Amino acid sequence: MTNEGLLSTAARAHGIDRIAASEGWARLQLRGPQVLLYREHRPAGLYLLVGGAVSLDPGEGPPERIEAARTGPCLLVALEELERPSPVAIAINERAELYFVPRSVLLARPTLRAALASFPGARGGARS
Repeated sequence: MTNEGLLSTAARAHGIDRIAASEGWARLQLRGPQVLLYREHRPAGLYLLVGGAVSLDPGEGPPERIEAARTGPCLLVALEELERPSPVAIAINERAELYFVPRSVLLARPTLRAALASFPGARGGARS
């Protein structure tokens, strides 16, 4: 099975593909190196990691590697962080499968915000 096939299988296993298709999300299969979000920039929406890995860099100390295979799907940006600058940079070093949910979609769909609150955050605990 290809890397893309494995990533898509992970998303389907959690029912994310079905939900995302009906909610206006963007599915991203990206290869690194590339930066998704710079530290101190305001996020344009939420990133839900479902495959591969990303690094969270707080600017001080070593970056933290988040692997979907170990954590399961997790939010890289918390709902409450949408209105303020990000405390971390988010980067893809190799490959990752993510879903991006624009802020405008979140504002228009309170039920989607509630569903996303059930996913753990990359920096620990459930995010809401």
